[in-house]
Amino acid sequence: MKLDVQRGFTLPEALAVLIVTGLMISLVGSFTSMRIDTEKIRSQRAESRYIASLVDHAYRHGLLADDASTAADLQAALPHLAIPAQLSSGQAYRIALDDADPRVLVGIEAGFRDDGAVVRSEVVRAPAPVSELRIPFWRARQLRQIREEDE
Repeated sequence: MKLDVQRGFTLPEALAVLIVTGLMISLVGSFTSMRIDTEKIRSQRAESRYIASLVDHAYRHGLLADDASTAADLQAALPHLAIPAQLSSGQAYRIALDDADPRVLVGIEAGFRDDGAVVRSEVVRAPAPVSELRIPFWRARQLRQIREEDE
């Protein structure tokens, strides 16, 4: 009596290997895409914080007018710097100056409705100076106003 020896894989084994390989590739792809999206969001926030720090610098030195609201106004206030008109992702931003609180408003598309895209504004402020980190925000504003009045 002679036993038949199997050579190669049977169809169910080959299908199982293909399915497991496909699942592993999709799992690696999903983790990679999440990391790429996270890095893109982090770089966009870093860029908007940089622009917010330029706005804060220009406002504190009196170079920015109270009615400034666009990137062109910021470029006029700081002519020696190249100020982008939009963020690198193509998002539009505008400047808001309210009660000595300069900030940047970044428009983010939140979704779509029947009449078009829904855009919400994300508020970005410049990082606080190290000297103001240990005191409350309202006290830092008072000290800044006292310092400006003395000058």
